[in-house]
Amino acid sequence: MGFEEKRCTYFYKETKLHRGIPCTANIIKKEPFCSTEKSIGQILTPKNAAEWHSGDEKIPAYLYQCENGHILFRPDDWADVKIVPPGTISGRGIINKQPIWYQELSEEEKGKLWK
Repeated sequence: MGFEEKRCTYFYKETKLHRGIPCTANIIKKEPFCSTEKSIGQILTPKNAAEWHSGDEKIPAYLYQCENGHILFRPDDWADVKIVPPGTISGRGIINKQPIWYQELSEEEKGKLWK
């Protein structure tokens, strides 16, 4: 089974000047979405939208970025793209700073989190 490129799902809002259209740019990278609290670590999200309120299996959450700079919050397996360290993705008003607890980890411990 071949890899299918994931496309951005950001939707430009319709205004009087232009019609609403989806972005559809390629997703190019993702990074772990980490809590500021070490006890929580990486944020977990439901495996799919149907499970948001059911309490079923949870998987790590990531921020994904498309070629146009849109940032999306999605589960771990949403797109198979390059993983970058926490705090790498930012733009359009979103800043995912590296938590202090992450900065204190050894390089080996950091690698386990995002590689």
